[in-house]
Amino acid sequence: MKRKTDNLWTDLDALARLARAGQSAERASKGASPVLCADPEGRFPHFPDRREFDIDCAGSAAHGVTGDLHDFFFVSDDVLAFLIADVCGKGVPAAVLTSVTRSMVRDISSVAESPGETLTRVNEILRNAELGAMYLTIFLAWYDTRSGDLRYSNAGHPAPYRVRDDGEVKPLGEATGSILGILNVERYAERADRLDPGDRLVLYTDGVTEARGDDGEMLGHERLAQLLKQHRSERVDRYCDSIVDAVRRFGGTQRDDDATLLALMRRRATPGSST
Repeated sequence: MKRKTDNLWTDLDALARLARAGQSAERASKGASPVLCADPEGRFPHFPDRREFDIDCAGSAAHGVTGDLHDFFFVSDDVLAFLIADVCGKGVPAAVLTSVTRSMVRDISSVAESPGETLTRVNEILRNAELGAMYLTIFLAWYDTRSGDLRYSNAGHPAPYRVRDDGEVKPLGEATGSILGILNVERYAERADRLDPGDRLVLYTDGVTEARGDDGEMLGHERLAQLLKQHRSERVDRYCDSIVDAVRRFGGTQRDDDATLLALMRRRATPGSST
């Protein structure tokens, strides 16, 4: 059993003050070009010493700041946590909440037993902080890099796609609970699956499928699946960029929502490797 610890995120007053500060910052930045993102540290590490998997992400903010969140980090020597989330709203308050959520998920995951427990505790904090109409969807998974086993909890987020070498593209699972920050959820459920060698799991926000062309037509799930299949031979560190670039081209001048992707691939074992 992991040790439960007190931390900043049990201070609900501090979280509420942070939300109010974000709203004040947005009012102060009207007419300016604010720069605030959920990842102030820049590009994520790619773990070049790990041979079992590849992971990468890419995003396109619609208004200079983003309410999308993507992250990955180890919760143990061989278990990688990764997530994607989408905050309801735009501008600085949404970006502040993504930063807060990223820190909460990392902090709570260090003492939680599962992704479901992590989301349950994050939801309780956000709900009790009474952040008004602000809420978010999130997909959080814990991935065993040795076996390919996957445990995940999905709080109202679009189901990710599994992309196989043969071109098969199918959604993985479905929501296991409601959105975070609004409802009193006793426990967020979990599901289990396994990635086979060569499989890619692609997480995305709805700004991808809901991107609109100049004619008003949305990209949609069918076109996204076609793009995922079309670019599947690319290295993972180019894969997400290629998809996001295609979404930008499809959207033309219509940029209403942030578009973010994260892709994880289970590598095939090489001769002499232990994976």
